[in-house]
Amino acid sequence: MMTKEQKIKKISRITGWKKMDGFNMCGKTWDEIYMDFMNEKYCKRCNVEFPDESITHHTHKKHFTRDRGILCMKCNNQTKQPNPKTYKKNKCY
Repeated sequence: MMTKEQKIKKISRITGWKKMDGFNMCGKTWDEIYMDFMNEKYCKRCNVEFPDESITHHTHKKHFTRDRGILCMKCNNQTKQPNPKTYKKNKCY
């Protein structure tokens, strides 16, 4: 059972993800994508273990991107593409 705070966090994240242009859901619902995000334990790029959700300021905090999947904030910042038109819009994660 989710607490009110957890429900608000979930809705907030999904709302943010919906704003990503051209996001390929690969036949999944937003709830399934959220569950994949929450269940991911390691960065897809550097394989570092994500810290507990309660830690707010951390270099390896979990971050979800349309074109690169679920990365830590450090890898996300290192791999950002300057031109959004170069994003791989059809990739599934």
